[in-house]
Amino acid sequence: MSGRRKILIVDDDMDITRLFKFGLEKGGFDVEYFNDSTLALSQIKTDFRYDLAILDIRMPKMDGFEFYQKFSYIDNRTNVCFFTAFDVEDEEKVHNLMQNDSRIKGILKKPVTLSEFATRINQMIDRK
Repeated sequence: MSGRRKILIVDDDMDITRLFKFGLEKGGFDVEYFNDSTLALSQIKTDFRYDLAILDIRMPKMDGFEFYQKFSYIDNRTNVCFFTAFDVEDEEKVHNLMQNDSRIKGILKKPVTLSEFATRINQMIDRK
């Protein structure tokens, strides 16, 4: 990967990951994605840092919250954004996590346009 900002996307929906990978790469990002959360954990390099990890909350095998906890043992510096199509309960859990971990930059709700997605990702990365 080049010197561009680096994004990790973990979402079990292959169409979503491909679409957002394409859109973010057009916007100047390097993107790595996984459609399997357990595979993602086994493939992530301990010496590599992303600018932002975008994690789907509802995934089979391991949900986004569990992935976040395990990912934090591998990399406790990467900022995190949760991604969901579901309800207020997920939002409340993310907001509670945000109060205890400054790396969590927010939540994106599906559906979202590619333009809105890219804008929000840029905002989250630029927010220190």
